[in-house]
Amino acid sequence: MDSEKLILTKMAAILFNYTCIGPGIVRKEDRRFYSAEIICGLQYLYSIGIVHRDLKPDNILLDQEGHIKIADFGLAAYNMFGNKTARGRAGTRGYMAPEVLQMKKYNAAADWWSLGVIIYQMATHTLPFYGGQSAVNDEPTF
Repeated sequence: MDSEKLILTKMAAILFNYTCIGPGIVRKEDRRFYSAEIICGLQYLYSIGIVHRDLKPDNILLDQEGHIKIADFGLAAYNMFGNKTARGRAGTRGYMAPEVLQMKKYNAAADWWSLGVIIYQMATHTLPFYGGQSAVNDEPTF
């Protein structure tokens, strides 16, 4: 049974990448829907003190009804309530907030940066910073 769940989970992750990040045009309505669902998921995580720290398309799944599921909490920070912050690099470089890249203290704002990158990627099919560009020093590519 566990191997069946793993296969279905992998298929769902591939579906999100293909549907939202891969080739083709993602309708504005779909981008809005997926973005809103990710926002709801993040708000829930923050309400229970979890900062994901590795939000990226590979860690977002679509269930059989087309709803978002945030996955892979291996790098998550827990008990992140109030003014508590984390430090250290965690996540995937293209989706990391500048404060994470600079090894500064950060909180849930780092996840919001990652969400912005995902939305940008859904709209343009590219990352805003790539090919040696840095979210710390460079302007995004349009």
